[in-house]
Amino acid sequence: ESRSTTGEALEDCTPETKRLVAPMLKYRVVEVFLMNVEEKARENGVPFDVQIEAPEHREALHDFRRTHDSAGARGMEDLLRAWEFRCTRLQLDSQAKEERELKLKGGAIGTMEELKDAMNTGGRCKQDGVMEWNKGNVEDAIRCWRDAHKALYKVRAPDTHVAEN
Repeated sequence: ESRSTTGEALEDCTPETKRLVAPMLKYRVVEVFLMNVEEKARENGVPFDVQIEAPEHREALHDFRRTHDSAGARGMEDLLRAWEFRCTRLQLDSQAKEERELKLKGGAIGTMEELKDAMNTGGRCKQDGVMEWNKGNVEDAIRCWRDAHKALYKVRAPDTHVAEN
């Protein structure tokens, strides 16, 4: 489906753009790039053929073409792997940022039932940690206390229960 809509969108482009893109349409990295351009065009409320002519998109297409002409299919596969790596890295960074913000904020607002469960789990892990500490198992004690922290930082009482926060 995405290939057909991208192909249809390319029909309205200039002949130069068609010549530039046509030999590379079979590569996934170009398909993904064109889908991103199509999405950006929808967000900006402009036609695809106008968006694809933006300088940054033209430059990327020329870079793809140079890679295609010089390294062939192998080069295009390398570009796809690099693209996927960057996307994965951005997603992981975004998740880490959300996690840090959640910690700083004091956890997500939960129900009183979720808060009770977190408190029970945290208390149980704390007791396990103290028992391990008393046995001399320092690493196990630290692991238990970290588990308690993980259980507690993710949830906080609803704003209607200010005293519990």
